[in-house]
Amino acid sequence: MRACAALASAIANSESITGSRLPSSTAGQKRSTNARVIATFSGNVQPWTVVISLVILVVETGIIAAIGVALSGILARSLFSVAVTYLVVAALTVGTVIGFGLIGIGSLAFGLVLMFLWYLFPRSKRFFRGESLNRDTEVMVPDEPAAAIRSIDGGV
Repeated sequence: MRACAALASAIANSESITGSRLPSSTAGQKRSTNARVIATFSGNVQPWTVVISLVILVVETGIIAAIGVALSGILARSLFSVAVTYLVVAALTVGTVIGFGLIGIGSLAFGLVLMFLWYLFPRSKRFFRGESLNRDTEVMVPDEPAAAIRSIDGGV
């Protein structure tokens, strides 16, 4: 516990473990790396979780890089291709959440419409009153399954 506190204070002071002062650009990187080490070892994070997270991070970075390379090959100006890459990644990020939300709301609305249409049929009234399936409902499933004709490969 004392070692974790010493490491945390070293991170806060932008000092390495040996005590030497780091340059400002390296201090941020060292602080980030030390935070990951502290989270992994003292935060009860499983090693496989760290490995899988890093693999996913590398794959996501590769996909974003591929989008950027493709857009820089298509577009004439490099600055414009960088801006469009950021916009495409933002659209994919926000658009995915919005798309799944719209699909969920749309399927809910479609289900409500189907339920209302089913309610309009005369035979459905018993279902909505809870009378269609109860203890007195006749069982329509046969006790013995019928002999099915099987094909050569074993399917029906």
